Amino acid sequence: MKYDFSVMIEKYKKNRISRREFLREIGIYILKYPQIHGFYDMDLRHEFYAAIASKLDKILLRYKKQENKTFFGWFNKVLKNQFISFLNRFYKEKSKYESVDSQFIEED
Repeated sequence: MKYDFSVMIEKYKKNRISRREFLREIGIYILKYPQIHGFYDMDLRHEFYAAIASKLDKILLRYKKQENKTFFGWFNKVLKNQFISFLNRFYKEKSKYESVDSQFIEED
């Protein structure tokens, strides 16, 4: 049986559990999300976690409990969209630094 995060969401929104406690529970999945999709680099995974953790309150404000949809299903879709955006920024930044590195190599 899957854990029902919707109960925890409601507690978090009503300040009955701390942000730290909420992140402790859901953070494991956020950290594993890139790995589930074939991205094993620990730096990338931790940067993605930090990006989601910094936006968590805004993300959760958009969640509306629905009878036929689980929080996990909704959150998975949010993580997918966030991960695509994150990868685009991550690789854009990485290529910018690689091009700077290649300029230094060419000068040597």
